[in-house]
Amino acid sequence: MSRMAIAVDVWRAGRQETLVRRKQRQRLASLVEHARQRSRYYAELYAPLGSAEPSLQRLPVVQKPDLMARFDDWVTDPEVTRTAVERFAADPNNIGGSFLGKYLVFTTSGTTGVPALLLQDELTMAVLEAFSAVRVAPKMINRQVIAAVLRGGGRTAAVWATGRAFGGASLVSRQIRQRPSRAKRIRLFSALTPVEQLVDQLNDFQPVMLSGYATALALLAREQQAGRLSVQPAVINNGGETLTAEARALIETAFRAKVFNGYGCSEMLMIA
Repeated sequence: MSRMAIAVDVWRAGRQETLVRRKQRQRLASLVEHARQRSRYYAELYAPLGSAEPSLQRLPVVQKPDLMARFDDWVTDPEVTRTAVERFAADPNNIGGSFLGKYLVFTTSGTTGVPALLLQDELTMAVLEAFSAVRVAPKMINRQVIAAVLRGGGRTAAVWATGRAFGGASLVSRQIRQRPSRAKRIRLFSALTPVEQLVDQLNDFQPVMLSGYATALALLAREQQAGRLSVQPAVINNGGETLTAEARALIETAFRAKVFNGYGCSEMLMIA
């Protein structure tokens, strides 16, 4: 299925609730059957469900420690092993790269106790990009924003944790790997950088689109108010952390730009 066909499918489904419901049932059934056939872990876990049409309410909940303990039984591709994925993910040079030539690797933060290694294939990434283009972008973009972005050469600053294959860093690095010329207008900044250096880097880059964690964006908002940071982003995106009403007000006031709040996770990427 081509990327254009996926985008059209997303657009059509969004206009017909009955079509969405039907696709949900069909794809859940297909997903469960695929897991049963290709994953030893899920074959055992789903055996008690019988042959009835699956529902999310009946599916057993799984935990990251259980999945990681049985990683080689959990995955549905026999070429994928925990040892190989861990070796790949341990090299910072592989962030945003392609494992086995077909998977983007993410690692979760480990806030629940056990970090998980997760793989997303190219079809998943194509679906994510289609949802971003069809469902998300139209809510964020208007004529004023388009004009500002064009004037600023589309310069996009992403402030995420780096050094490991975290979601934000992996997605940005993947974009640049796919088309190296994007490095001129898309830049990954480390949220771990001392604030003085980060401010200098952003002042030099002058982004017209800015994304990052709520805490990092709030910190930068205070630097903007203090006059040390001087940037004019037309679009600001929060992700990875809860955006409180206070943080939103601070960021929007400091930058005079609307903040969009993305909800997602490494397992499902963009959810809402």
